Amino acid sequence: MQPTATATNEDALEGLAAELAKRLPRADAAGAADLLRRSYANTPAEDLIEAGVDAVVGPIVTLWKLGQQRQPGKVAIRVYNPTRERDGWSSPHTAIAVVNDDMPFLLDSTQSELQRQGRAIQAVLHPVLGVERDSSGRLERLVPRGQGAGESWMHFEIDRETAGEAGMAALAARLLDVLAKVRVVVEDWQPMVKKALAVEAELRRNPPPLPPDEVEEAAEFLRWLVDGHFTFLGYQRYRLGRADDGSHLRLPDGPGLGIHREVVPAEERKGARLPDYLDSWLRPSELLIVNKASTKAEVHRPVHIDSIGIRHFDAQGNVVAEDRFSGIFTTTVYGSSAASIPLLRRKLRRVLERANFNPGSHDDNNDGDKYTD
Repeated sequence: MQPTATATNEDALEGLAAELAKRLPRADAAGAADLLRRSYANTPAEDLIEAGVDAVVGPIVTLWKLGQQRQPGKVAIRVYNPTRERDGWSSPHTAIAVVNDDMPFLLDSTQSELQRQGRAIQAVLHPVLGVERDSSGRLERLVPRGQGAGESWMHFEIDRETAGEAGMAALAARLLDVLAKVRVVVEDWQPMVKKALAVEAELRRNPPPLPPDEVEEAAEFLRWLVDGHFTFLGYQRYRLGRADDGSHLRLPDGPGLGIHREVVPAEERKGARLPDYLDSWLRPSELLIVNKASTKAEVHRPVHIDSIGIRHFDAQGNVVAEDRFSGIFTTTVYGSSAASIPLLRRKLRRVLERANFNPGSHDDNNDGDKYTD
């Protein structure tokens, strides 16, 4: 059955499932038809008709074949220029098929990487499926979402890759690298949250030799981060040493988490000399530092990474170590009142005090909703 201009989504998918069955072994027809329906469940019939049978059915055939064998924890990926002779369908675009364990950040991180490379995205499919596999990783059946193991099956179409197989292999390798970073961030999410809470607890239990209100604000800020205001991407603890010439050395102290989980090369374990501007930055006794990294996040949103540093001091007030959390402030933060954000609210109070505004006046309004013009 070919879909007609007056077909419903169900009618269109029924016709497409019949076409799909012609392109796969009989034993695969039912499972592939299920994948087809889940992939296009919310696509209007007229869009399916306009796209054409090949453009709708072809990606499902490739995804189905790719998903037949995969071990948990591994990513199956194929980047290809579809040809009718080899793939049963053709396209002016380059296609990307990915089968992976389901987890947060997969779709947005993949799309961000494609956009970072200047590759225009022409089409996206992302059914999240329940699957059952045998011990060898062979697909046995699709099951309702929420049952079995959760898997993410993605299909992208981008402007055609003109560098041939080498260009497609390079793109696949780059995407695998990004997906590996997504995995370590997701796996280390709870350990990073627990580490932030542990640092908060340590500040309260054993406060450094700094003003109590500054220590309290730093502790509150860490709690605020954990309460849905920060997407944790990485953590690393550093200790500070001294080189023979007296300059500061920054040395990783124990394994990192998330994007900082990578094994540290031996030469870095010996200590990296801090640039002069960072060497001088260590002298003021400021407990908590927030800044923007020069690099952009490869996981979640492609924005400059936010770096949160909590410094540790010896009895003389010298900086001896730092806990550093890397991540991204959530979008809700940018619409929040400055007066509601720990650390920032303390600085805001100081500004208002120095400005000598009358409490409750129009000039003193700092919560953005007490008065309106």
